[in-house]
Amino acid sequence: MAVNIKGIIESILITLQDYWYLALPISLLLLFAGKIMKNLVIALLGFSIGALGVSPYVINFLLSNPSFSGIESYKMWIVIIVGVIFAILMFSLVKIAIFLAAFFAGASIGSYIYSPLEKIINIPANIKQWLVMVIPLAIGILAGILSFFYSEKILDLLAILTGALLTTFSIFMLLNKYFGLFQELPNKINDITGMLMMSTFLVLFILGVVVNSKMKVNEK
Repeated sequence: MAVNIKGIIESILITLQDYWYLALPISLLLLFAGKIMKNLVIALLGFSIGALGVSPYVINFLLSNPSFSGIESYKMWIVIIVGVIFAILMFSLVKIAIFLAAFFAGASIGSYIYSPLEKIINIPANIKQWLVMVIPLAIGILAGILSFFYSEKILDLLAILTGALLTTFSIFMLLNKYFGLFQELPNKINDITGMLMMSTFLVLFILGVVVNSKMKVNEK
């Protein structure tokens, strides 16, 4: 099943249009404070995923059900509640989530490596049926194990990426809402707006990397 990236971005932009005052401080913390507030960043990542990525679908589902016809008045509370739930989940399961992501990424790479290897080397049929499973599995497990050792760096990168993305979206939705710019948002992103968004994201991402790399964590 294909992931509807356009639909996800549109949902995030619509949510940011109404709740930018929640998203902007969070995104700036994710972007610039990852090195000094690890636990907070983990929770904020989860909150961002829940509040901005998942809550629009929860709200749409509830609105489509006649039993929840009055839910429109409580949209903000739904956004916050879903965000808090995902913050708790992220904080509790972050190591597992990173391991699984690394495992599946490693397994995918393993499958990609095996395909040309099979053509180059004459592998007996009885071994081939095992290798097709063993190679991706082994690389996946190795990637998962390595992710435990580099989980902090992965989290740092994820925080900066998320912060840069949400800050970019927040800026553009603020310009749209209060200055009448980028009128096609949030329902459409034309080529020029897309290029401006991408440029803003890259600048913020690089800035986030530079700022975080210069921060020193005081170790006790």
